[in-house]
Amino acid sequence: MEIRAFERDAALIDVFVQLPFTLHGSDPRWIPPVRATVRRQLSPDGTFSRHGSIQSFLAFDGETPVGRCTASVDDLLVHRGQPAGAIGFFESRSWEAAAALLDAARAWLGARGRRRVLGPMELSIWHSYRFMTRGFEAEPFFGEPRNPPSYPEYFVRYGFQPFARWHSWDLGRDHLQELRTLAAEMAPATPGIRYRPFDVSRFDEEIRRAHEVFTDGFRDNVAFAPVPLDEFREINDALRDTVIPEFAVMAETDRGDCVGFGYVYTDVGPVVRGMKGEIDPTAVSAAAHGRTLDRVVLYAWVIRKAYRMMGIAETMGRLLTEAALARGVATAIGALAKEGPEPYDLFGEASRGYALFELGP
Repeated sequence: MEIRAFERDAALIDVFVQLPFTLHGSDPRWIPPVRATVRRQLSPDGTFSRHGSIQSFLAFDGETPVGRCTASVDDLLVHRGQPAGAIGFFESRSWEAAAALLDAARAWLGARGRRRVLGPMELSIWHSYRFMTRGFEAEPFFGEPRNPPSYPEYFVRYGFQPFARWHSWDLGRDHLQELRTLAAEMAPATPGIRYRPFDVSRFDEEIRRAHEVFTDGFRDNVAFAPVPLDEFREINDALRDTVIPEFAVMAETDRGDCVGFGYVYTDVGPVVRGMKGEIDPTAVSAAAHGRTLDRVVLYAWVIRKAYRMMGIAETMGRLLTEAALARGVATAIGALAKEGPEPYDLFGEASRGYALFELGP
């Protein structure tokens, strides 16, 4: 097994980007990543490089690529009181390739003082992270962590342990109606707070305000590190074409300060699947704005810490579920909820599970 480490080698970058298509391309349910996005994330000159560094690795059996990963250091990431590194973009045909890749990535991180390692994490939690651990038989949704069952098994065999878990629920239209009713019953009056849809005509300003809310509201989340505004804009630029204004609710004070952001999005997975790693913004936008939607993803209700427990999240939940029902949504995903009590528990056990793993002293 040969491991090749690189940063700027164009030929190896091509192999790295193509490998998941080789491994998973025959799966008719697989939603491929967008090649251009992966290339941008890997670039040593990208926005992440202003506060971090990346090393990419490929495993070869002879001349055949059989695995890949990255090791990354984010200068802004502290976990359990220590600087931590991350391993992401993980793919492997076998345990042997996985072990060799993890050895190489861990050595690179150790040389940079990162003895504690998190994974899988593609640079930071603002990009992509977590392995799926349960629910592999369910239809994937766009934005879901998705991997073969063997990948978390490889990490555990290597010595990683899961330290945080999330869950998703597959919901029907009747569940959305129940959630709307529950949210209306739970939401107390919130004097001084008003709610409005996302203003696409002021996209850059709206993203700036969302960035402030997410930075404050996510600060206590697992593996949190602040993300600069320019990187946050880059990560969320696709919203220009896909966001449905009433699916993105902004909560504001009477002074105009944004204190909450709730977001639901159309599951464009089937359209992205057909693009085979390329992207057609016009087609994705048309799918996102369809008048009758097959499935939406109930994604995030983020409230600034000083404004929690005031019913803002419940009011946003009511507005968002009402908007989804008005659009004729057939099904939904209660997506990626942290382990703990959730309104979705009303509908029984979660149908899907995910975990983030750690290794270190």
